[in-house]
Amino acid sequence: MSLKALKLITIILLLILLVILTRAGCRKVVQCFKKPTADTVIVHDTTWLVRDSIIYKEMVVTETIYDIDTLPPQYIPDTNYPKLKAQYETLVQLFLSKNIYRDTIMIDSIGYVTITDTVQHNTLNNRAFTYSYKIPQVTETVTIVKPEVKRNELYIGGGINTFKVFVPFSLEAGLMLKTKRDHLYGLKIGSDINRQVYYGFQSYWKIGKKNN
Repeated sequence: MSLKALKLITIILLLILLVILTRAGCRKVVQCFKKPTADTVIVHDTTWLVRDSIIYKEMVVTETIYDIDTLPPQYIPDTNYPKLKAQYETLVQLFLSKNIYRDTIMIDSIGYVTITDTVQHNTLNNRAFTYSYKIPQVTETVTIVKPEVKRNELYIGGGINTFKVFVPFSLEAGLMLKTKRDHLYGLKIGSDINRQVYYGFQSYWKIGKKNN
């Protein structure tokens, strides 16, 4: 086959390829075979779980230590009655008074715990725990705004033809276009053992159930 005939065949094949791309809806080759993508939006939503409560706990004496051998002077009974009476009234007031101790412990930036102790009759009556905190709970939501669209796909390959087992008769190469509608169009060019060049066009349609 002459060089002029080979050029003519090449031009015809290119024209057929352009016709196939036009039927497949491709105005630009780059857009025609662009990798399909889907628009995905990821939304991070933060909710706060609020926890607050008051817990009362009755305290139990686990050990008592007496130290009566070394009394401070103010606790030694005075021999003068008026002074003794004043000592007694002071001790009664101290004994019956309620002393409330409160301490607050911060938990980073999410809240706090408050400990309240009440002392009366020389006894730690009860202990109260008051806590209030917020725990962040992050929820991730993935939203697909637009489903993935089918695109055209282009394949290149080749083949071998035989007329006897393992005896090559011809070799060929070609392009195969798969459209977004699942149609197949192919162009091929080959040569047999006598160096005769041939070319061809193929078209296939999908049979059976289509995928949604």
